[in-house]
Amino acid sequence: VIEKIRSELHVITNGNRSISLSDKDHTPYLNWTVLETQRLASILNLNLWRRTNEGRKVGGYFVPKGTAIAAELSLIMSEEKYFKDPMK
Repeated sequence: VIEKIRSELHVITNGNRSISLSDKDHTPYLNWTVLETQRLASILNLNLWRRTNEGRKVGGYFVPKGTAIAAELSLIMSEEKYFKDPMK
C-alpha cells in the first residue's frame, strides 16, 4: 500500500515538491486509502448525535421525545449490508 501511495505521489510531484490540497484530484489511491483507514479504524471517533423530536418505537423499544440518540459509526462502517466483506 505504502509503495503505491509513494509512486502515485512521485508521479505528481516529480519528487521535488511537497503535495498540496490542489493535488487531491490527482491522488485517487491516496484518497481511497485515507477513507478506508477511517472506515476501518474510526480514527475520528465521532458519532451522529441527535435528540428525538417525538416519541417513537425503534426496534421494539419506545424512545421518548427529547431522548439523546447516537448512530455508532463503527457499526455502520462494518455492516455487511453496505460493505461486501467489510473487515477485509
